Amino acid sequence: MDYDGKDHDKILPREKRFNFGMSDVHAAILMVQLKALQEDLSRRALIARSYQEAMDDRIGSQGYREERVWYRFVIKVRNPIKTIKHFHDNGIEVIRPIAPSELLHRQLGLSRCQFPKAERIAATTISLPIWTGMTDEEVGRVVSALKELPI
Repeated sequence: MDYDGKDHDKILPREKRFNFGMSDVHAAILMVQLKALQEDLSRRALIARSYQEAMDDRIGSQGYREERVWYRFVIKVRNPIKTIKHFHDNGIEVIRPIAPSELLHRQLGLSRCQFPKAERIAATTISLPIWTGMTDEEVGRVVSALKELPI
């Protein structure tokens, strides 16, 4: 209800609702970031292309596409613990994008046997670092580690 006593959005006061309004400060930050968006997307695509070119048939990936927004670069590996150690030994932080314990069916107490694909994906995927501020040297270290990845 507005200050004039009218319900402009037709929602009763007792109903749940959310106000995702943006502050002026957040809007100002977003305006600056939007100006650099295309450059940031291009940089991420360049990094993804470098990773894809370094990979061979031993490593599975989601495949490179120029038009994709490269938020993550996820690879499928046979031994994630050994792979994480390999990257760590090369000074590169990689993560498992979703831990098996975070899978929805586990959160709901459902059997793992009912969701074998989700279990397999969670158990075998690694996310490589990919962000616009990476230097060419940092990207080169990831590329070298990919090429030297023991299988």
